Parts: sequence; structure tokens; C-alpha cells
Amino acid sequence: MMELKILNSKKEVVGKENVDEAIFKAEFRPHLMHDYVVMQRRALRQGTASTKTRAEVSGTGKKPFKQKGTGHARQGTLIGPHQPGGGIAFGPKPHKYSSNLNRKAKIEALRVALSQKNYEGKLAILDKFEIKSGKTKEAFKILSGFSDRSTLLIGDLSTETKRSMQNLASSKFLSPEGLNVMDLLKFDQILITKDSLAKVNDRLKVVATKKTTTKKASASKGKVAA
Repeated sequence: MMELKILNSKKEVVGKENVDEAIFKAEFRPHLMHDYVVMQRRALRQGTASTKTRAEVSGTGKKPFKQKGTGHARQGTLIGPHQPGGGIAFGPKPHKYSSNLNRKAKIEALRVALSQKNYEGKLAILDKFEIKSGKTKEAFKILSGFSDRSTLLIGDLSTETKRSMQNLASSKFLSPEGLNVMDLLKFDQILITKDSLAKVNDRLKVVATKKTTTKKASASKGKVAA
């Protein structure tokens, strides 16, 4: 276990919280973060690009002119790939670009990303974050105190607080369930509310696996007890 400082909106230390070292002090493994980001970027691709083949374009398959005597190159159709307005050969068709990553690799990638932010001093725990007025300028004032570049806030926020952050181009909020590597790497400062810290810990905690031992049978199937 390790301790993280809990800050208020004025960046004052108001307490400490014990967290799992495996989550916030993980070994640097960049290939896992790379695989996670590739998975996310592939999932964003729509895969709807489509071109028409010679069987789908509008036109006739009739021979345009006789084979010989015209002085032109012989042609069998005007809808072939070599003709203007003809079908496209080997063009794109709708398909999925998405790829998958196993659950253990996803969890470890998130641990590595959070740990790197912690090593860089770009991760902080907030006691709470609430803008009851819903005004953007109040949210901007608090968030700009932590970073003058960009901020990612992780927490279960009220409707008013979400509304106060919606017009901030340099800030974004996520629920603990929506935590992902791409956003962790994209934003300069990561803020996690104290209430959401437990959910993040539950999602990324190390689950101990029990080793099962096989026991030898005391008697064979065909043996009859005396």
C-alpha cells in the first residue's frame, strides 16, 4: 500500500488516502498502452467506405461498337474499371476495423498509464468537485489552478457540475467506469475525486488467483474394499 495526498479545490492538503501500489506504482510497460490506444482508435473508425463494382454501376454491358474497322481500341463494355464512370476494381467495402484486447492487458495498461501520471506529478486526488451554480467560469477557475494546459476529471458528477464543464475545450470529465488509456495520455493533469477512487481501485485491483492442487485417488475404480 502507498499514500496519496487528498487536496481541496485550492490545492491544499486536507488528508491522505491509502491506495494499491499495483495501480499507482506499476512498472513502465509502454507496449500495453500502445495496444490499448490502437484498440481504441480502431474502434473509432466507422468502416463505411464503399465503392461500386462494375456489377453495381449504372450502365449497360452491351458492346459499345464493333470489334474491327473503327480505328479505336477494341472495347467489350463501358462499365469496366478502365472506363470513366465505370466500376472500381478492388475498392473499399464496408467492414469492421475493431480489434480486441484481453481483460488482463486492458487493466494492466490502465495501471501503467495512471502510474506514469503519478510519477510525473500529474495526478491528484480531490476531496470533492462540485459546482452548484453550473457556471463555467467557476469550473475553469478551479481546474486552471491545477494545470494551465488540459485537465481530465474522473468522478461521479452532478448535472450542474457537468454543465459547468461542457464548454471547456481543455477539460473533460469521465465516470470511473469510462476510464481509458487514450484520455489518460491525452490530458496533462488527471484529477480523481475521493468518492471515485474506491471504484477505480475495485476496477483495477489485483485479484489473487487460487492454485488448485490435484489429489490422488485413494483407491482405483476397479478395487473392491475389503
